[in-house]
Amino acid sequence: MRILMISAAVLAGCLRLSGAYAEPLLVSHSDNKTYQSVQEAIDTLPMQGGDILIAPGTYCEKVKVVKPGVHIGAPAGSRMT
Repeated sequence: MRILMISAAVLAGCLRLSGAYAEPLLVSHSDNKTYQSVQEAIDTLPMQGGDILIAPGTYCEKVKVVKPGVHIGAPAGSRMT
């Protein structure tokens, strides 16, 4: 029984480490608490990828995605104008 408990604790610790970016990264020109460029957010993701949300605005840049599992989208409620 003790071995199972230790294994479960080790597994839970591993899951927490791999989920370091469980929250999507936000790219926005209007918020200093976010990433200012799409490439900066991509580079910050762990090697297994993650989610990036891009706030409305114009982002003139070339991006290079070499990590698997990178998902790019818009925040809920965003509209394209």
